[in-house]
Amino acid sequence: MSDDELQQIEDEELEQQEIKEEDGPNYDSPFNQKYAPIKEEETKIDVSDSVANAQEKILSGLSDTMSTLTLENMQTLAPRDRFDISVNGRDKTFDRKKLTPKQLKDLRTREREYAEEYRKLTDPDLKLDREQQMLCYKAGLYLGMTESEFEECDVEYLTQVIQATELRTQGFRKCQ
Repeated sequence: MSDDELQQIEDEELEQQEIKEEDGPNYDSPFNQKYAPIKEEETKIDVSDSVANAQEKILSGLSDTMSTLTLENMQTLAPRDRFDISVNGRDKTFDRKKLTPKQLKDLRTREREYAEEYRKLTDPDLKLDREQQMLCYKAGLYLGMTESEFEECDVEYLTQVIQATELRTQGFRKCQ
């Protein structure tokens, strides 16, 4: 055989060996089977529990913060008899009115009727209107606020004041 033929045979053997190496080890050999990679089944990770857990922690933290703020606001506002509420950009002082048993009964009747009607409503705009009407009624009852004053007031602060006066009306106050 000539050197060229020998070189060609060696090249072919080398090429076949490279092809075998690309295909991976020969798994028929007992030695190679010992080290053959284990095929793992594809596992899907369900992250819904993780997401739900994270959301629960966030909501719990917000809830704790809101509870703390609400408690602090109620402790500050409930004992007060006077509230400065912004109306048309100017602070106006409103005095807390003590309710009579008749007024309290009327308020509870209206709240019950409001709750029943509210459950039946599907239109979000109508729900918002009813919420505003109830808040306006309470502002008039507890603070003597007129409807026009209500329409132009700081509703965020007013809501806190109404909550505090309701708590006080229910007996949450220091007795002297």
